[in-house]
Amino acid sequence: MLIIGNGRVITRDSANPYIESGAVAIEGTQIKKVGDLETLKKEFPDAEFIDTVEELDDRLLSMGKGPKSKVGTGGMATKLTAAEIASAAGTDMIIANGADFHVIHKIIQGRPYGTLFLSHKKNDFYVLDFLERIL
Repeated sequence: MLIIGNGRVITRDSANPYIESGAVAIEGTQIKKVGDLETLKKEFPDAEFIDTVEELDDRLLSMGKGPKSKVGTGGMATKLTAAEIASAAGTDMIIANGADFHVIHKIIQGRPYGTLFLSHKKNDFYVLDFLERIL
């Protein structure tokens, strides 16, 4: 079990369209539960919590390729591919909520928003070669 959190989670529930301090509990490629971070940490105390990704491995990449769930409409695979490209190019990247107009200011202030992907520059990285491999 894995909990990814530290930001606003957008839902498809019109009565509760977003969760401000949200998180997602994932098992394999399936979303098990969406809720606020503290509640999910209490409900799944043995789950690994991720707000910083030091190495984007196959396990994390596969999470973006699972079936769509009732709480999301896809798009995570594209975000994870962008994180993989940024990391290989030597740039840290944060996936954060773009609907929050002030999220960039919050991140620059050092507030914990989104998920940070740390860079691992590859000297033989060429973006065109990378794109050919994934297309």
